[in-house]
Amino acid sequence: MKLKVVLMALGALGLSAQAASAALIGVNFDGGRATNPTAVGGTAGLVPQSNWNEEVGGTQATSQSLVLSDGSATSATLTWSSPNPWDVGGAPTNANANLLFGYLDNTLATSSVATVTNLPASIAGTGSTPYSVIVYMAGDTAGRGGTWNINGTPFSSYVSKGPSNDGLLVQALPGVAGTGVGATPGNYAVFTGITGTTLTITAQAESIGSNQRLPFDGFQVVTGTVPEPTGVGLLGMAALGLISRRRRAAATV
Repeated sequence: MKLKVVLMALGALGLSAQAASAALIGVNFDGGRATNPTAVGGTAGLVPQSNWNEEVGGTQATSQSLVLSDGSATSATLTWSSPNPWDVGGAPTNANANLLFGYLDNTLATSSVATVTNLPASIAGTGSTPYSVIVYMAGDTAGRGGTWNINGTPFSSYVSKGPSNDGLLVQALPGVAGTGVGATPGNYAVFTGITGTTLTITAQAESIGSNQRLPFDGFQVVTGTVPEPTGVGLLGMAALGLISRRRRAAATV
């Protein structure tokens, strides 16, 4: 139990260090079935941050101002569109679960689209500095999926793991385009090397699973490259070796 706690803490430290040194913008689509939109209400995300931009409603054509994770204002603004907002049902148990609760819905015919304009220089430079985009995709039914399109580049096909009221983040990895065969279901996906001071994210549902959808819970825009889970794993293995040596030393004494 102690080892598990240590490894979890080390992973959190690694991502927290990234958050402390990075410029982040986090957007949470509060979703809800017209009556129960849910805000993050704390620190959440793969790269932990506070000051999430809480956005309500299925469509917003009027530009909404965005703040950075430190609460400072930016020139960045957001618009979005979708058929309607929805949520996973049940009761979220922590801030990550709140992030993964409400989402923008979509259909095979109508995608969910979010557009950020005027990304700050701390993230995108003048438009040629690469940054990372993390999209959140829990939804209310496991096995649904589709293509994420980032600034005109399609990335397919991703599959949702479904309701995530425990807040446990699981990375989705793509499968065969159009079918999702071989995909690893998850509730977030990471895209690196994105450029441009305008960012357009499109969630395009495909004929994967039942009642085809690609839930769009929210997203983070992060300067630089997001640490891969393997990096956290290596950090954990180093900690395991250290703990093992200490145990052997204690046994010798």
